Amino acid sequence: MTSLDGRGSSVEPAPVRPGLRRAGPEGRTGSRCPPSPLHRERGVVTAETALAVPIVVLLLATLLAAATAGLAQLQCIDAARAGARAAARHDDPHAPAAAEAPAGAEVRVSSADDLVKVQVLAQLTLPLPWQPRIAVRAESTAQTEPSPSGETAR
Repeated sequence: MTSLDGRGSSVEPAPVRPGLRRAGPEGRTGSRCPPSPLHRERGVVTAETALAVPIVVLLLATLLAAATAGLAQLQCIDAARAGARAAARHDDPHAPAAAEAPAGAEVRVSSADDLVKVQVLAQLTLPLPWQPRIAVRAESTAQTEPSPSGETAR
């Protein structure tokens, strides 16, 4: 297509890229802009977020489970120490050990010569979707104190 430029010569119009409109008489381009590289990546952030959110939730649940197991282990250690101290003084070791231990823990007491050993065992269900059970345990040994009558063994 040729046109006259006012001096009688013919001018060839510039080629138009696909997706663009030719400039109007005011020199403005059409309302459609060329597709940018960012336009082609629309929705990528949504897809990445949809993948990342479950991973973050699982990571937080795992951290919570580890903290729960660690807390139960510390409670077992404290319970075994309290029971061993009570047994060394010739008191009942079950009451102070049970007060410090996690719920449902088992307290075992054994003695040999002038030593007393207290074991605390607990089964723990972790707060994860598949609810795994783990066993936590601690033991403490103490030397028995001489009794008022002069005996050292229980």
